[in-house]
Amino acid sequence: MAKLAAIATQIKLVCNLLHQYEGLEKRQLRRLQATGFYNAFAKSILAGDAPQLAGYAFDLVHFRSIRGSDLPSILPVSRKILIERKLKAFVGHRFNEAVTPNLRHNLAILFKAYGIQPWYSDSDSPNGPVFQIIFDRIRKSDFSRLR
Repeated sequence: MAKLAAIATQIKLVCNLLHQYEGLEKRQLRRLQATGFYNAFAKSILAGDAPQLAGYAFDLVHFRSIRGSDLPSILPVSRKILIERKLKAFVGHRFNEAVTPNLRHNLAILFKAYGIQPWYSDSDSPNGPVFQIIFDRIRKSDFSRLR
């Protein structure tokens, strides 16, 4: 029951953001105001039905905290975005045995939802100058983020 309430709360927060930034239609707003909407929507997500609202499909995912504990979360994925080809994203970050696996787990969940392939600076490293390899990968990526 606590999990249902936590998911329902997350749905409400996402819906508030959608309303604020996307401008939900009157029909959608009426649906949100219906008694028990958030709990019913949460039950649907927990059942694995991937319900949709305002052009987003909602799914339950399990992110990991920095310490590796499970963080059940909802992931709204825009169905308005058409994925024509797999994109490649270069991700550069500090390597820390405690953080790296959890960071990459979370990025894999997010990237998969939008058809993005992560490319890390330490994966499949060819021989050569490290910085030159990193710059080449950044140039060949569709987008990159260095932290």
